Amino acid sequence: MDPAALSGMPHAMFRSLRRQGLDLIDLGRLDFAPCRFGTVGRVWHGSIRRLASWRDRLAGDEAARWRNHPETMARRFLARCRRRAGVLHAAIDRHRPDVLFGNCMSSPFAFLEPPIPIVYSGDATAEIISATYPRYAAMGREYAATTALVERRALARVRFAALASPATLESAVTTYGLPRERGRVAGFGANLGPRDVDGPAPPIETPTRDALRLTITAADPVRKRLDLALDCVGILRSRGWNASLDVIGPRPDGNGDEAGVRWAGRLDHARPEHVARHARILAESHLCLLPSSGEAYGIAPIESALFGKPAVVTDVGGLPFVVRDGDTGRVIPSDADSETLADAVESIVANASVYRRMGDAARNRAERELNWDVWASTVADLIRTAAREHAATRRGGFSGRGVAGSS
Repeated sequence: MDPAALSGMPHAMFRSLRRQGLDLIDLGRLDFAPCRFGTVGRVWHGSIRRLASWRDRLAGDEAARWRNHPETMARRFLARCRRRAGVLHAAIDRHRPDVLFGNCMSSPFAFLEPPIPIVYSGDATAEIISATYPRYAAMGREYAATTALVERRALARVRFAALASPATLESAVTTYGLPRERGRVAGFGANLGPRDVDGPAPPIETPTRDALRLTITAADPVRKRLDLALDCVGILRSRGWNASLDVIGPRPDGNGDEAGVRWAGRLDHARPEHVARHARILAESHLCLLPSSGEAYGIAPIESALFGKPAVVTDVGGLPFVVRDGDTGRVIPSDADSETLADAVESIVANASVYRRMGDAARNRAERELNWDVWASTVADLIRTAAREHAATRRGGFSGRGVAGSS
């Protein structure tokens, strides 16, 4: 599995579930049926994908197509869901597992009639995705109605749903009808930590006015509100802090050489040297910023927490669950301005004892609650329960095999 795909979630889930003793089968991508002709098959599939991409570009912006041709787009969307379900059903027939597990797999699950129970995982529902990502919100009412149909059908088919935050669980229950007794909160973990630092990790030093290092991970600079973080650094510097900001993510056009700002660029977690560089930045920072306008969950503050660093985040999506206001950091309103962000940073770093208390609390919570092994323990229990219940209704017993299908 690609360590960088889907924020690293499938890769981390696969490894952690294996550590729980489950026998897993990776079903891979479901967009195309498996081809048994080696290189020829891979070239064929790659060509198909490129042709589909070119067709979509020629047809214009996807949001515009949903607004201008809603019925056609909905029909194509549902047909693609059915095709993916067919590929998945064929894989189940081949491997004959006891349980089907999938992360963010609503589209095939909605049209799947498996002979085995499903355990589902995810960090967002359709409504949370539309609230988080403007590109989906822009597609209009027919897209929202179609994805709601898919979400509702998928959740009706699962035996258990392990969702990353209370906000996601509540959305699944109240909006899409998931029976509450089938849902669990299982917080996701980090994709890197102190073990990934190249060489000895530096000691955790209390920030001072002479040295205050902030970090933001912003693969999407607009949604992560990188501009707010940049303004915050300027405000802190005007207040007498020698503040700096490490930006992990692309440098937007128009950003100059702001004082105290260092651009790390995109870091690919499939490359060990990039993982080590990312870990080194977090180890040397004092505080994580994530003032997002929308966020399904928020793994970046957990990664910083493992290094003993508090975070300042906004009250969107799973962030108020990942960061506990006043305990492991600060949670500010999503419409907060840069002055409010700077005030929140100062409320943590101006007092050394407050900073140390929050940093210790952040690390302890990440180590005890918000990590992939804790997540896997919860999910493995659900998988085994689902398998035992299913075995009781048929001949034979539970062999301990599971299937992971990547999205």
